Amino acid sequence: MLKQLINKLDFVESDWVLLAIRLCNNPNVRRLLVAVSKAGDGTLWVVLILGQMLLDPAEAAWGGVIALCGLFNLSLYKLIKHQTLRNRPCVRWPHIRNATAALDHYSFPSGHTLHATTFSIMLCTLYPAAIWVLLPFAVLVAVSRVVMGLHYPSDVLAAVVIGYGVAEFGLGLIAV
Repeated sequence: MLKQLINKLDFVESDWVLLAIRLCNNPNVRRLLVAVSKAGDGTLWVVLILGQMLLDPAEAAWGGVIALCGLFNLSLYKLIKHQTLRNRPCVRWPHIRNATAALDHYSFPSGHTLHATTFSIMLCTLYPAAIWVLLPFAVLVAVSRVVMGLHYPSDVLAAVVIGYGVAEFGLGLIAV
């Protein structure tokens, strides 16, 4: 039943992926989105979390909880990906080409978007002024994954929902 649902979604959403690719066909936009996606590979988040812990020792517990949420996200999205086995649009549809290499094989949910959502919410809660940088960055990460042919819109939407839930859970741990 899950496989049938995924097949139906793939068929419907492949047109959306193609539309997103066409809308962002400008070479400068594509370069920006590839750069944003690469920045979301993980290194940026590690630097931000470690930097937060080193530069704001009074709030170092936040960095620890954010890191734990990141490890939880990693475990959760790998588990979900291996349960759903949803091929990436660029793998399933030969007419959709990926703009950059994927870090793993399956698409659901988007790990980049999951981490960007969780970390952005948590860091913006601690540093509200960061919203002007982190919110646009998180949105661009989600958009980039679709435009690059690596994810369907539902992959990034599910990742936003899960990431929000994980962030709320993490914030609850800090509040205790």
